[in-house]
Amino acid sequence: MDLAEEQLRGWQLRAQEQAARAQVLGERLKAATATASSSPDGVRVTVDSTGGLAALHLGAATAEMQRPALAALILRTSRQAQSVLVEQLAALATEVYGAGSATAQFVTDAYRERFPSLDDSGQR
Repeated sequence: MDLAEEQLRGWQLRAQEQAARAQVLGERLKAATATASSSPDGVRVTVDSTGGLAALHLGAATAEMQRPALAALILRTSRQAQSVLVEQLAALATEVYGAGSATAQFVTDAYRERFPSLDDSGQR
């Protein structure tokens, strides 16, 4: 095999490896969920890989809450779950592509842009 064929073969192998990693990451991202709770017996929210609501549990501590306060608590807890999701997906991308990988950083940045960090009041 001459040098050109060897280089081409190496390029093909790297491309196949990247495609396989992308497929693994895509499948794992799609299956990802994250959960956050406002308190042990309050609101518990689970979001799917898109950050959308996948499950909502209202504990006994929410029974006497006024609707506006409950709605605000649900939204704040949902945002917390989205923040957890970002960190989980960042770890997943790093696991698949390795620390310092440009691809892992791109995935992480995309999710952090979509779901920015919360301030102390639970707002973005």
